[in-house]
Amino acid sequence: MHNSPDFDILLIQEPAWNSLINAETGNPDWQHILPSYPIPPETRARVQAYTRKQRTDFSVTLRSDIANDLDLQVLEIRQGNFPPTIIANIYNDPRAPGTCASARLRGLNLPIDTPVVLTGDWNLHHPLWEPSKGVEPNDEAEAMVGWLDENGFTMMNPPDEPTYHSHCQRYFSTIDLTFANSPADDADTVRDWAVLHEKSEGSDHSAIKWIIDYGSTPRITETDRKTWVWKSADKELFCDTVSAVRSRHSDALQTIRDPNLSTGQLDQAATAIREILTEAADAAAPTRRPSSRAKPFWTDELTDLRDETIRARNRCRDHTRRVGSPNPTLVSDLKHAENVFTRVFRKTRNRKWTEGRRTYPSPPISRSGRPAAIQHKDKCEALREELFPTSAPLPHHHFPDLSRHRADAFPEESVTYNEVCDAIFAMDHNKAPGPDGIPILAIQWAWEVIADDFLFARCAELGYHPAEWHDSIYNLGHQA
Repeated sequence: MHNSPDFDILLIQEPAWNSLINAETGNPDWQHILPSYPIPPETRARVQAYTRKQRTDFSVTLRSDIANDLDLQVLEIRQGNFPPTIIANIYNDPRAPGTCASARLRGLNLPIDTPVVLTGDWNLHHPLWEPSKGVEPNDEAEAMVGWLDENGFTMMNPPDEPTYHSHCQRYFSTIDLTFANSPADDADTVRDWAVLHEKSEGSDHSAIKWIIDYGSTPRITETDRKTWVWKSADKELFCDTVSAVRSRHSDALQTIRDPNLSTGQLDQAATAIREILTEAADAAAPTRRPSSRAKPFWTDELTDLRDETIRARNRCRDHTRRVGSPNPTLVSDLKHAENVFTRVFRKTRNRKWTEGRRTYPSPPISRSGRPAAIQHKDKCEALREELFPTSAPLPHHHFPDLSRHRADAFPEESVTYNEVCDAIFAMDHNKAPGPDGIPILAIQWAWEVIADDFLFARCAELGYHPAEWHDSIYNLGHQA
């Protein structure tokens, strides 16, 4: 996950970090999705998902309206204008008391005309996927195969392709399965399905990889704006660049001093100042490059230990397949390699990864007389309607005449140069920037060079807010 740029969505079953089940386990460039929020006390989520934040050409939505189950997670993948794809991530424990997850899956209201993919750790044995073993399927396996056949699901696994290998290398089986329904099969939703034994990362299960790609193009979002590392910026170079670039925008800036300044000229001047500051930032400050290793979890030591574990496992597997029985020395070496890797893995993870970060997606929002809001856009609309309802019309409309001077009006004082200067330098230079990525620090530096061109005073005088300044970024914070 930490160093696999070819993975954008990770579906996990029976994760090892049981002590962190009520918190977030991840790094800043991955979105952690639990199957239910919050996790009830004394329980644990046995299915989880991660999505890479840098990919903006698709969205992943938790469909807790379909399943609210710690062993069964339903996700909706949307890419461009293509139909959504439903993925059910399952961990099935046939020995669990009560109804197992595979039986609960059959009771879900899954869409029949939409691509649906079922994948996970099924812990079921059946001749459909293990024909050469001569296994006798239990009642649940038979019921599951009957339901899959009835609903038009096709198995993606090649028969007898092992996905589970015991640590002692004595047992191999196929229990990690993927099924796609007819619409998914028609749309070629599951592409290049493969078992990756080298990606087991110390687990006794191999990784399963497949591709969903309908050919959408990336979209630009507000969070994709350019940002700079201002702590490494060169102030002298920034000011010199501001002074040099200003000459190219002299016509737009000259209008600030025009007594008959129009709102259109204010917009042009605001755009010119933004372009000056942006070009100076490009010249004087390094661009921030988001990386999945911004807070490194993986280390070179872990890479070496993982490779050694893979080599030990391959030696055991090759010997067992060649001779028919495991070699005790090779098995001992494998166990030692796995133990060392697991010990260092957990120590590094607990030291580097954050715990308790509340960045999980919100649950569906109920709406009176309408279906629950599932998609991000619908949730925003529901919150806007609830928090900012349309006000009732006033009984009497009275619009004062502001064009005439009144004797009892408060005196109107012009904003002075010193007032603007004091306001700018009274602000914390570390305050978060707006969509243009320009912080207060850059404005403070630029003031020393082009103070006469700043148009705050003229904006206040005309009572006009330039269109350049209308964009903002809002975050809904969690209130503990």
